[in-house]
Amino acid sequence: MLCLQVYNSSLIVEPDSKTLTVNVSAMKLDTRQYTLKGVRTVTELDLPEQSLQSQLLRSRSHLFALPIEPYTEVRARIIIGLDNIKTTVPLEMREAEGDDIIAARCRLGWAVYGRAVKEDATIPRLLHICQCSEARGMDDALKNYFSLESLGITATSSALRSKDDERAMKIMEATTSFREKEKRWQTGLLWKFDRVVLPDSYQMALKRLKCLEAKMSKDPQLKEFMWATMNSHKHKGYIRRLEDSELAPNDITWFLPIFTVTNPNKKKTRLVWDAAARSQGVSLNDCL
Repeated sequence: MLCLQVYNSSLIVEPDSKTLTVNVSAMKLDTRQYTLKGVRTVTELDLPEQSLQSQLLRSRSHLFALPIEPYTEVRARIIIGLDNIKTTVPLEMREAEGDDIIAARCRLGWAVYGRAVKEDATIPRLLHICQCSEARGMDDALKNYFSLESLGITATSSALRSKDDERAMKIMEATTSFREKEKRWQTGLLWKFDRVVLPDSYQMALKRLKCLEAKMSKDPQLKEFMWATMNSHKHKGYIRRLEDSELAPNDITWFLPIFTVTNPNKKKTRLVWDAAARSQGVSLNDCL
């Protein structure tokens, strides 16, 4: 049995895969054959179609004189990997300054590599052979069982967690719920302590707000960004205006200041919720 894991796809199981030794040779160059060992068969090698246009070969001086035949919408029918690397290792190269298209000659002939159009983004495809046969899985399970039994140790079914992780898991299990109307999940804050008493943070947050408003009055772009971001968050349900009944302060009331940062390289501004801001020497991060 052969298991193949394709990137961006599902697991492919080939129960009837065979292991073969085959001979391959170059086309139209010579008749010498090369032996490939450990070749695995599959029902269908579903690789993307590829084309090599004659115009591309003629338009490049470093490719024009090479014995390379153009082709259109061709699918590869065999993959030669590291087990037979001597067959495909490059023996000779052809390249040009400033051109991403190169040619390499191996024992089977010339091949062209590179992307002719930089904007031509294709879906990445990676193929892995998985060690997931039933015999291998049974063998590993038996080895693990007897190695532990010989020491008088029984393997636990769950991973060991720290006390903080255990506490966080209990809070999530007790408070996590799915809000059907908004189609999203909600969970409680992961407090470090059973009893949390936060200091008054209103004046700190108010001072930070006034500083931000002063910056917005001098920077129209910042003001526009803040209005657009807050409206977007409100529309998505990330924030909302509190009801009067929710305004009464309690031990865990915290006013969270905000600020903006701009990446000078990307020229992109983002909003930051400052849980590290301190009031009377305490921040929200200290308690989470």
